[in-house]
Amino acid sequence: MIDVSGKWALITGASRGIGRLIALEMAKRGCNLVLHSRRLSHCSSLLEQVQRLGVQAYAVEAELSDLDAVEDMMTRIDRTGTSLDIVFNNAGVQVAYRSAFLETPSEDYIKSFAINTIAPMRICYHVLPGMVDQGFGRPNNKIGQ
Repeated sequence: MIDVSGKWALITGASRGIGRLIALEMAKRGCNLVLHSRRLSHCSSLLEQVQRLGVQAYAVEAELSDLDAVEDMMTRIDRTGTSLDIVFNNAGVQVAYRSAFLETPSEDYIKSFAINTIAPMRICYHVLPGMVDQGFGRPNNKIGQ
């Protein structure tokens, strides 16, 4: 695996599940972390846990279905001076999952698409130029290279 010690990673949906596991593993490898959740309080125990592993870390909040909130989150990260090297677009939902499928409102699909597709795209568009400039981003990397 690539040495990530001293690098900075943003993990969306870090407060639980796979995102939490990614955060713990990256911290064990010495990677500094920006932990995202919808509410700062959701990441408080994880933040303490990764900091005990000796890495720098802080939490940010944003509702990913609100694209203005996504942009605001990225601006707040920029203002800290953090140069992201890695992004784990882990957060995701399946809002449009109802037992009465034919009654599912289109707004459910719109919200799911915003969280699962548009928000990660905006995050990548925001950070990839800096990652490439730092020589660590891999937007065009092929698997196995």
